[in-house]
Amino acid sequence: RGLGDVYKRQTVYGVKSNTMSVTVYALPSISISVNKTAVDQGVSIQATVTVSGGTPNYSITVYWGDGSTTSDTWTSTGSSTYVHAYTTTGGKIVYAKVTDGGGKTVSSSSVTVGVSPVITGSASFSPTSVDANQQSVTASVTFSGGTAPYSITVYWGDNTTSSQSNISSTGTYTFTHTYTASGSYSAYVTVSSSGGSVLKTSSTTISVSPSLSASISVSKTTIDAGISDTASVTISGGKANYSITVYWGDNTTSSQSNISSTGTYTFTHSYSSTGSKSVYANVSDANGVSVNTSTVTVTVNPAVSISASFSPTTIKQGSSVTASVTI
Repeated sequence: RGLGDVYKRQTVYGVKSNTMSVTVYALPSISISVNKTAVDQGVSIQATVTVSGGTPNYSITVYWGDGSTTSDTWTSTGSSTYVHAYTTTGGKIVYAKVTDGGGKTVSSSSVTVGVSPVITGSASFSPTSVDANQQSVTASVTFSGGTAPYSITVYWGDNTTSSQSNISSTGTYTFTHTYTASGSYSAYVTVSSSGGSVLKTSSTTISVSPSLSASISVSKTTIDAGISDTASVTISGGKANYSITVYWGDNTTSSQSNISSTGTYTFTHSYSSTGSKSVYANVSDANGVSVNTSTVTVTVNPAVSISASFSPTTIKQGSSVTASVTI
């Protein structure tokens, strides 16, 4: 009969009856829920068990689906949360059982938890030596395992990051960055799995030199053919060693390589042809950056020619000689 029904026993012919009250408890019921149905190895999940009905006390057992269990004893109905981390991958059937004080045992429905391998991977940065504002660094991130979707964040070490989220598959992903200030920066990558595991790569040092710049000046902007002119090239920034090539504007060049420091370097040249010459220099550094100076115009005039004649060439003492000079 129903809960709290009262049974009566009464004799016939009006004899006094005895009355006895019996409390009938409902059968216990149990349910289970998990906070994650997809998780990575080593990442904890929470299972919440709820019990109602039945007779105290209650013996609770959670079956995690990997051969392990968690047991507990309750003095009353209610809910409680249990934590577990898997060491093996695959689908795990999770459920709970309760046995009440009346000896009744019931099981919850089951929940399937998929366990993926912990996320693993690495990152590489190239190049690791650059000039500020003039070269980009590429980060290549490769990872496997974990649970999609994924999120990647590249920490460039200069208080900036590059990120990509909602990545649907493992593989290799690239990011680029240009540093705006010189210095030494420690760059690394994190990859987060929806299953809870996080990959943090080892750090790579990026050396950033000041931006490479160069200028040129000449000692004479107007000169005669055959007369030497001097070009002064000044280097700043960049990374040693340096190479300089001066373009004189007459299809000739002057070069110097393996220059170990910034500063000013001079080159000389004599023009054999007349006209307007556009003079500039190219400077390259060890990071592979190449810059051109502005152009200086040099005007080359014909070389001065002079001839002279004397008449007469034989004279008496006291007589005059005439010299005729042609320029």
